[in-house]
Amino acid sequence: MQYEQVLSKNIGNICRISLNRPAHRNAQGRQLLAELDDAMQKAEQDTNVNVVILAAEGDHFSAGHDLKEGQRAAEPYGRTALGL
Repeated sequence: MQYEQVLSKNIGNICRISLNRPAHRNAQGRQLLAELDDAMQKAEQDTNVNVVILAAEGDHFSAGHDLKEGQRAAEPYGRTALGL
């Protein structure tokens, strides 16, 4: 898997995994969570890794779940169809 929203780097026996959506305060959407899960699994399977550091790019670690992601997915049907 190629990562767009997560950075992963091994330095010796340490794996640093960083959330990389600083413009969105590292809000966790489906893609970020899938990439994070994949990076964690790879670190777990790497026999050279003894430590995993979970970090984030930007000023915020994470704003939590990306609630706007659900709105963006529903808008083609939602607002207009509901008369909002």
